[in-house]
Amino acid sequence: MKATGRLVRFGDSLGWTRPEHPRYVRSPPTPPTLGLGDEVAEWLKTARIGTKVRQVMRPADNAPVAFLQATWVLGDTRPESVPGICTDLLLAGYDSPSLRVLAGLTNAELERVRELLPQLFNELGLEQPTAVAAAWRVAQETARELLADRLAPYDAARSIGDLGTRFDPLFPLVKHFIGLWSEWDDDPQHRKEYESDIRAAAQELVITPSPPEPGAGSDLDRMVIAAREEAQRSSPPDISGALAGLVDSIPAGRIVSEGRGGATWTAIGSHNDRVVLLLHRVLPFAFVRPEYRGFVQPHIAAASIQAAEMSSADAAELSIKQETLEILAGHQLRQGVAVAWLSANEIRELTG
Repeated sequence: MKATGRLVRFGDSLGWTRPEHPRYVRSPPTPPTLGLGDEVAEWLKTARIGTKVRQVMRPADNAPVAFLQATWVLGDTRPESVPGICTDLLLAGYDSPSLRVLAGLTNAELERVRELLPQLFNELGLEQPTAVAAAWRVAQETARELLADRLAPYDAARSIGDLGTRFDPLFPLVKHFIGLWSEWDDDPQHRKEYESDIRAAAQELVITPSPPEPGAGSDLDRMVIAAREEAQRSSPPDISGALAGLVDSIPAGRIVSEGRGGATWTAIGSHNDRVVLLLHRVLPFAFVRPEYRGFVQPHIAAASIQAAEMSSADAAELSIKQETLEILAGHQLRQGVAVAWLSANEIRELTG
């Protein structure tokens, strides 16, 4: 069985990437037939008259449907592309009541996509991902498209980088792509080198675990626990003594707000008083912008400070548990904190 139809660009078909992307897929079907084999054509007919599917069928690899779900969660799937995509899923061995109906929708019936796609995902046993998890799946699939030579390096880097700007928790993991496509734009003589670097970054991306969801446990939680253990030693680190060295090591460094009295954090700013480091007053723990780590690393190492990176003090990219917040606060919080991605400034406000 083979579906026929005109070709459209991959980005236009799914709607989650830019139209210059070079991969091609089938366009949505033109009613009443697609030139499908008799078996698939009969499936579409029976779906439209209400014949029940005996059982849901899905191949062992759920990746194509999970990818469709990810673009849907992000609001980046175009309804007019869905019938063609679902027809391809039927041809790939998937089957469910909603899939048949979706594959047979006409342009006049596209408003049903909003109702039927969630039903399809439920029938195929897919749990609803968070927006961040969906964006990560799309980023990794984009990297795979690049590595399979179905996507140009520049286009892949730009699409992945765009996801990093839309979703703060992804930014630390994909920021390299933003720099590479920017350099590709600005330095035509070295584009081959940048394309090689983009491919290397894509190879790393496809094997990188997704960012941990809030409250699920993260490196940040583990670093705070390690800082507490360090502070409980018989000879704890001299945090106040490290402060002066940290300020002096940062270009144009200055204390923006100091952890005196009940304040838990000291904020160190750089040019224009931009906060580049938040130092805990009691625990050997800090948040630091990665571009300043090189300046402060000797003082961080000397004082055994656990330093977690923040893209900026306001980037809501940090996954942290309630109990970890209470370790930073030094007491039990009066009310529970909603499970969400937090910024360093929000953690600072919550913990004192």
